[in-house]
Amino acid sequence: MTRARAADLLKPAGPCCHCKQHAEERIAVDYVERASGPAGEVLGCLPCARSLLRWGTGHPWLAQDLAAIDRERKR
Repeated sequence: MTRARAADLLKPAGPCCHCKQHAEERIAVDYVERASGPAGEVLGCLPCARSLLRWGTGHPWLAQDLAAIDRERKR
């Protein structure tokens, strides 16, 4: 199993889907299915992504993605 890298998980700067503030680092917190084409990413800042997990509304893969970012940054 290949571990995800922070560089692959973090998305470009922009507004957070949850708090609406500008974030330098965002991560996919959800995906929206469309009638055609690929699913759209819903991007949130790291603090809001962690908050979603604390409140039990985050997806299990989000916890894995945040853990991968944390592991890489602790080095």
